[in-house]
Amino acid sequence: YLIRTVKELGQEITVLSTYDSRKPGLRPYRKARVDDLETDLFFPAFSLPGAGARLGRMVKSLMDLVCLLLFVKPGATLMVYQHPAFARFLPLVKRLKRARVILEVEEMYHVLEGSRKTFAKERKLLDLADSYLVSNDLIYPEYLRTGRDCAVVYGNYTIPEHPPVGKHDGINILYSGSIDRVRGAFLAVEIARFLPEGYCLHLSGAGQPQDVAELERLIGEINAGKPRPAVIYHGQLDDAGLDRLAFSCDIGLNLQDAQNPFHAVSFPSKIPFYLARGLTVFSTRLSSVMASKLSPCVTYVDMDPQSIAEAILVFRPEAPEANRERIAELDREFSEELSRLLGIERET
Repeated sequence: YLIRTVKELGQEITVLSTYDSRKPGLRPYRKARVDDLETDLFFPAFSLPGAGARLGRMVKSLMDLVCLLLFVKPGATLMVYQHPAFARFLPLVKRLKRARVILEVEEMYHVLEGSRKTFAKERKLLDLADSYLVSNDLIYPEYLRTGRDCAVVYGNYTIPEHPPVGKHDGINILYSGSIDRVRGAFLAVEIARFLPEGYCLHLSGAGQPQDVAELERLIGEINAGKPRPAVIYHGQLDDAGLDRLAFSCDIGLNLQDAQNPFHAVSFPSKIPFYLARGLTVFSTRLSSVMASKLSPCVTYVDMDPQSIAEAILVFRPEAPEANRERIAELDREFSEELSRLLGIERET
C-alpha cells in the first residue's frame, strides 16, 4: 500500500528487500523492474547450518550493509520498516549517505518479547528517524514525543473492485487472520454455539499445525448433526479468494485478546480490510482501535462468545458504501500526509 501511494504521488521508488533463507548457502542478488516508477532489489541471502549459524548471520548483516551503501543514493529519503535488526547498520548508512529516514513503526517488538535489549535497539531507531509512519494513535505520544513529523496509517486503504459474487444465504460472518488464541480464532468459533440456523461463520488464515488441527476438531464438533455447516474453515486463501469471501459476508470479526498489552503498540489491519469491503466490524475493546478514527465504524464486544452472539443477533445489515467511503477518505488524507513527509509540493 505504501509503495502504491508513493507512485500515485508521481514519485519513483526503489524497494530494497532483505530476507533470510532457510536453506544453507548463498542466494544471489536479484533486480526486478516492476514499472516506470518502481524497481525492486532483492539483497543476497546467506546462512550456515548448525554451529555456523551465528557466523552466517554476521556475514548476512555485512552483505546487507554493503548493499545499502551501494544502492542508497546520497541525500535519499529512506522509508524503513522498524525492525530491531536494522539498528546494527542504519545509523552508519544515514550518516554516510546523508539520508533522511522515515521510520515505519507498525509494532513495538519489545512489548511482544518483554526484552530490554530489544527496546534498546528500537529506541536507537526511534531516535535516529527524521519522521515517522505509525500504525495507531497511541504510539507517538507514548514512545516518540520528539516533535518530529508523524503520520498515522492503520493498514491498507485500497478499495477493491467488487468481484462477481453474490451474498450467501442468511447472515455470514468472517474471521480472517492467524489461527491462534491470542488473535481470537477459537473465540470466533465458540460464537457459533450460540447462533441459530441461518448464521454461518467463515474462517480464513494459517497457523501452527497443532492449532489448525484443534480448530478443525472444534468445528467438526459444532457442525455435528446440523443440516448445514455453522462454521466453515477455508484455509489460507490468496488475495483474490479472500476478497471473494469477504464480499459475500456481512460481518467481520476482530477478536484479539484485549488483555494482551501488544494491542496498544500495534493495530489490527483486518479492520480497514473489512471496512473497505463493506463489512460491519465487531471488535473486542482494544485501546488502539478505540482511540482511532475508525472507532465510530466499529461495534465493540466483550471477550465472551455468548455476549458476542447476542450482539450479532441484533445486527441489521447496513449500507456497505458508508464504510467503504470512510476508508476512501482515510486514503485521501494519508496521501496528503505522506506527501508532506516526503516534502512533495502538491498543486492546490
